[in-house]
Amino acid sequence: MEGIIIGAGLGGLTTAIALAQKGIKVSIYEQAPEIKELGAGILIAPNGLKVFEQLGLADQIMKAGRTVDQMVLSDTKGIRLSVVESAWLKARHQFASISIHRGVLQKILFDTLNLSKTTHKTEVFLNKHFKSYSQDANGVTAYFEDGSVAEADFLIVADGIHSKGRQQMMPASKLRYSGQTCWRFVAQHEMAGHSLNIAQEFWANGRGLRVGYASVNGHQVYTYITDLADPGGKDDPDTLKADLLRRCAEFPVPVQDLISAASTAAIHRADLYDFAPISKWVDQKVALMGDAAHATTPNLGQGACQSIEDAFVIAEELALQKNPELAFLAYQRRRMNKAHFVTNTSFVLGKISNTTGWVKSVLKGFMRLTLRTVNEKQFDKIYTLG
Repeated sequence: MEGIIIGAGLGGLTTAIALAQKGIKVSIYEQAPEIKELGAGILIAPNGLKVFEQLGLADQIMKAGRTVDQMVLSDTKGIRLSVVESAWLKARHQFASISIHRGVLQKILFDTLNLSKTTHKTEVFLNKHFKSYSQDANGVTAYFEDGSVAEADFLIVADGIHSKGRQQMMPASKLRYSGQTCWRFVAQHEMAGHSLNIAQEFWANGRGLRVGYASVNGHQVYTYITDLADPGGKDDPDTLKADLLRRCAEFPVPVQDLISAASTAAIHRADLYDFAPISKWVDQKVALMGDAAHATTPNLGQGACQSIEDAFVIAEELALQKNPELAFLAYQRRRMNKAHFVTNTSFVLGKISNTTGWVKSVLKGFMRLTLRTVNEKQFDKIYTLG
């Protein structure tokens, strides 16, 4: 049994590693012309680390990132709305969360494939823009924009939120705008003392205005800024940093320092989209995974971890069932409810942050009183592998 994976992102690479360890050969087709250490920071929660432990990669990944001792949500005056302690997470879910540069994590996964001593070496084909698929009783054919084709027994589509595979499988599925745009960057900056191990997020009174940051190593800090905005907005590179400083003037000093420390070229802006949960991820021998199947806004920090869970379950089911159609249906049954819960919960959290005035003040007061209990229940559901 051999397969094709479309996309060499975190989900596609993790799937390839998991399948190689099960003795199942796959080839990866990636649209980028080369694999680079790009991107900003990422939080890997306990559910993702549990998968990486199964794959023998957890220790290496944790050493490359930084353990988060506390995840803190505050208002701009420093009043804490919620705190999640790593000791609680470890006691309940084996691991604390870690923050890591996305490009560093992707390199670890890519190098793992290259150095794999498994029976089948995983080939990675670059500059391959996936267009569509077809299938018959004998297998699946993937078609690419350069006119080439690839054939295999199954196809895993991990090509992200703008997935061509999802467009073919579920053409009625449409992206929905969260109302927020997001600036992300990694800056050369050293956080002082205990702050090195805190993932901090601040909520302003303004609609959608938030800032979060976490150290990804001893000298780099990942920062994100969200704000309510019409989609498609553009920045002037000459005034971008000054504009962000004005936008974030009410936030504590560390936020100003991080913006000032950032290179303008390293600040990337993207509107935040997801799509309403869809009822079908599988078309016989073809399966969607990750953002192609269940893109989510970043409010729970679970986008990557949900794709990592997909990878684990797909590999388990393909090894168990020996039949792609049965395996993919089992994967869909196991993963769909939880992924939809993450998407819906994250979307609601984004809508809460989009409120303003007295409504937001009431909500923040309510969060101070109840969020810990709500968080614990949510985390138990999210961080437990299915």
